[in-house]
Amino acid sequence: MPPKHEGSGSNGPSTILLLGRLAGFGWFVAVSIAGGAIAGVWLDKQLDSSPVFVLTGLVLGVAVAAVGLAKLLRAFGTEEIAEKEADD
Repeated sequence: MPPKHEGSGSNGPSTILLLGRLAGFGWFVAVSIAGGAIAGVWLDKQLDSSPVFVLTGLVLGVAVAAVGLAKLLRAFGTEEIAEKEADD
């Protein structure tokens, strides 16, 4: 774990690491939902089937984002707990 900065009360590099991970979570959710919608639009154009695949793609994108985000957060939480236990 990176050393704490004296007197500042913050972890410095670990705060930056946390922000990077949170940004990664956001990108994962955004790409999952947008990917489902884009794939749905493409399929609707190919098959001339108005909003059917867009809606299906959005639902699948949200489901993938929710499951993936739950797994990422669970892994992130267990890693944080392990780091705290190592510090004690």
